[in-house]
Amino acid sequence: STRLRQVMAEGDLQLAQRLLGRPFSLTGRVMHGQKLGRQLGAPTANIQLKRRSTPLSGVFTVSTEVDGQVRLGVANIGMRPTVESDGKPHLEVHLPDYQGDLYGRLLCVTFHKKLRDEQRFASLEALKAAIDADIAATREYWRATPFTTSQD
Repeated sequence: STRLRQVMAEGDLQLAQRLLGRPFSLTGRVMHGQKLGRQLGAPTANIQLKRRSTPLSGVFTVSTEVDGQVRLGVANIGMRPTVESDGKPHLEVHLPDYQGDLYGRLLCVTFHKKLRDEQRFASLEALKAAIDADIAATREYWRATPFTTSQD
């Protein structure tokens, strides 16, 4: 609905969850990317989006299930303004406590809280500092908000 897209564009995931009756999630296959996240010390799962547009944009706390275990992480969804963009939205998920290979796997990413808008950084060093801050904010969010698999 138009109302739901507007709520999500504003980043109000709690209201979006009430409207949907469940947390908002996106599912896609993990593809090879430019390996930039790995170079910055934050390897990401680059997830192919089926749609050319999405109501969400920005950096979010997320969760996903890998090998039957819930993994908590941080995701960027948008046009990646700091790096060369192809004009399509991208979903990049960093799972700080996961070391395995996700290439080719189907991941369902559940969005919990918007941390900030997507932004263009002057350098890769500034981008890395922001990623580190996003990871710290995500860890703090999960410390303050114990994860539950229920829909409450």
